[in-house]
Amino acid sequence: LPSNIKILENNLIKNRITNVLLVDCLVSDYVGEADFQVPAIKDSGSGFIAQNQNENTITAQVTTLDEFCSGYSTAIICMDVEGFEFQVLNGALSLINHQRPAIIVEVNKNYLEKRANISLSEFFEFFISNNYLCYYIGKLGLELVDIKNFKVRSNKNWLCIPEEHSHLEKKISFSLFVNGINPLFKYFHFK
Repeated sequence: LPSNIKILENNLIKNRITNVLLVDCLVSDYVGEADFQVPAIKDSGSGFIAQNQNENTITAQVTTLDEFCSGYSTAIICMDVEGFEFQVLNGALSLINHQRPAIIVEVNKNYLEKRANISLSEFFEFFISNNYLCYYIGKLGLELVDIKNFKVRSNKNWLCIPEEHSHLEKKISFSLFVNGINPLFKYFHFK
């Protein structure tokens, strides 16, 4: 969103941050152009790739993570792309298969189905077929996703870890727990 890009550019300058690369493009499973649905002013983070051009769309450049990240080492992918997470992941298959990054992804069942035309079980299967374990991210730790008993939660984020790094689950879960109870720890410990 052009207005968000300007705000980010100003923040980088104002805070003298020089180690951030700001890229003005969309990410999907192809390289080219797409129509981007501009969100309402009050909801500036909810734009998405539109199926059809209309008065609320702008044309934007599109790339893939495989294309953009070629030559970079990638340890983690974090995304919230309003239902198009599956397309972004498909555009990162080489990166996922060769570098095996951890992936934090928003999982909104309605957006996946309505915007990306993919079912929740197909989305989950992407991770399973690429040998990843999926966990709900909670305030007090991680919980393994059971797709057969999927629960809609207020925090729709999953952490997906390559099976060969499954030992990280306990460390990450413990860190979430400690940070989650930290305010209580201060209250009881110092009172």
